[in-house]
Amino acid sequence: MGRGLTRAAAALATAFLLSPEALAATLSVSRAGSDANAGTLAAPLATPGKALALAVAGDTIQLRAGTYTITKTLSIANAGVTLRSYPGERAKIVAGTADLTNLTSVIVVYASRVTIEDVELQGASYYGVKLDSLHGPQSGITIRRVHIHHTGRDGIKAQDADGVLIEDCEIAFTGVRDPGNAEGIDIMGSIGATVRRNYVHDIATTGIYVKAGTRQAVIEANRVQHTGHAGILLGSESGAQYMRNAALHEAIDSVARNNIVIDTALAGLGSIAGDSVRFENNTVMSAAKNA
Repeated sequence: MGRGLTRAAAALATAFLLSPEALAATLSVSRAGSDANAGTLAAPLATPGKALALAVAGDTIQLRAGTYTITKTLSIANAGVTLRSYPGERAKIVAGTADLTNLTSVIVVYASRVTIEDVELQGASYYGVKLDSLHGPQSGITIRRVHIHHTGRDGIKAQDADGVLIEDCEIAFTGVRDPGNAEGIDIMGSIGATVRRNYVHDIATTGIYVKAGTRQAVIEANRVQHTGHAGILLGSESGAQYMRNAALHEAIDSVARNNIVIDTALAGLGSIAGDSVRFENNTVMSAAKNA
């Protein structure tokens, strides 16, 4: 019995060590690199797109300082991938806002446990970052210390992204192409979303909202300033086809707390079709100016 358990434990340990994320690598990208290189720190790749094409589950892509102009949306389809600037440096990825086919987002994520951090994203015809549920709900995605600005529509759009964490980001100047539907952060049908300590400003429509059957969202310690519609909404007006699990309420058991909302055309805080939603210890100034 003892030997059998020992062999089983060894086999389990070997399986863990050989799992894709346990064998994760780091790929380096530099403006001075070449896409013919191996992607090491000494021989970096030249483009984020090439790095993502080579990355497998669990890999980290580190971008050296500089501006990377893209002509096609960067897609993250493998679980556990991290995209970030090289430590102590800051990389910027820029996309045009006119291409409605190839550049709908700067980055689109189709996988779970993805991290995007410490980068600047500008442009794209729709979104700076889109968390896309094309292959089903995702979980455990983190967007941290990312500056997203001058997007065609929303800064961040999330669909069925459970446990998503958006923290310490700056999101600004949405709606360059379409100012009629251009939120700062738009979360749809997610369970357990956390949005905290972000600075969301100069937004064409609503600063932050959760909707489409989102449950257990926490919106806390954000500063939302100068919006064309509302500041923070728990619930909105989603079409029936977008409601997670045919939910009857837009936002459920969710809270907005300790936020500061300044200078909104419509409500500073509000709920549309919310159920058991709460607003706690928020500060609102100069709201509903156009109401």
